[in-house]
Amino acid sequence: MSNDPQLLLSNAEVSLIDDFAVCDKFWGLVVDAYYKNNAVDWEHASCNYPESLFAKDLSFHWWVAYAVHAFEYDVLAGGLEQFFNNHAGLTNAETKAAFAHIGGHDFVPVFDDACAVFDRWRSTKLFTPDPATTDEEYEQLRDLFSRELSPVCERLWKLRYETQDPRSLLATYIRQNLELFRSNKSA
Repeated sequence: MSNDPQLLLSNAEVSLIDDFAVCDKFWGLVVDAYYKNNAVDWEHASCNYPESLFAKDLSFHWWVAYAVHAFEYDVLAGGLEQFFNNHAGLTNAETKAAFAHIGGHDFVPVFDDACAVFDRWRSTKLFTPDPATTDEEYEQLRDLFSRELSPVCERLWKLRYETQDPRSLLATYIRQNLELFRSNKSA
């Protein structure tokens, strides 16, 4: 696709980079392509990370590289709450597909459950800002949402530590598909 990032690293260069750095590099290429293309207006974006909306329109392999790493960034920084706050549910289906595509099949039902909790809360004042909502009301809603999401978060953390870090799965996927990333063709 025409907005797909350009991969200029050789196979040898990629093989020397650890899993996190591989994922971070490919995520960064997507973010750089977003800024290069000035694709979404920050002022009118429907989520906190409009580059996510840009990434959804790239070839699927680039979406996968972006989505799994972005999910991990958010979850490790602030849990599933941060992921939903940043992406407003606009990338849920595609993120689930990305997990399945890299072989993270155990993550799919856990993410489905998290999305179900989010969907029950999506239309509340927690995710639909209302100037009349006081800070105290917002905090109460946030606490209730966090409590409902907590069992899913525990399952996610247990899964991450008992099986495999999603970034390791993603790094393996990237390394196995370097020619696809270089070709700028859809899978």
